[in-house]
Amino acid sequence: MKYPSTLPCPLIEGYGATIEAGALRSGIELGNSRQRRRFRTMPHKISMSFMIRQIMDHGNWMAWVNAHGWNWFEIDLPGAIAGTYMEQTHPQRIRFTGPVQSDLQRIGEDYWWRVSVEAEFILAGHQQGIYNRTEDWIIARTPTNPSTDWIIARTPANPSTDWIIAPELKGL
Repeated sequence: MKYPSTLPCPLIEGYGATIEAGALRSGIELGNSRQRRRFRTMPHKISMSFMIRQIMDHGNWMAWVNAHGWNWFEIDLPGAIAGTYMEQTHPQRIRFTGPVQSDLQRIGEDYWWRVSVEAEFILAGHQQGIYNRTEDWIIARTPTNPSTDWIIARTPANPSTDWIIAPELKGL
């Protein structure tokens, strides 16, 4: 689902991001605390605001959000991903997670709603530097032109004799 181009875009003013580290820490009073990661991807939480005209747009925007805003949808946003592509904004999949807060403002002769909402997005694997893995081992150079001076473990049919993969369990 793509955010409709007929609806207002988020404002740059008030746009902010928080990256969840996902670390759980022990509550040890003495010594070093222990910590571990809860997840491999780092969810990003963003706060965004929209300026929506009272007449016609506000009802349409709220209806769209009610129907689609709580599911994943694609919208053009500024940020790290856009910078990676050398763009001001870039399509990003997000979903709203927090309450929709609206403040009515009078601008000139018109009434406008300043609508704020919290959302989250998770970077896709290629955006985190995580690429699809293959089962092939590449040791220096390329698969078609491998290095001849590196041999690590070889293959199950022809194991390396000078590398200890796992220590031998004695007495079991």
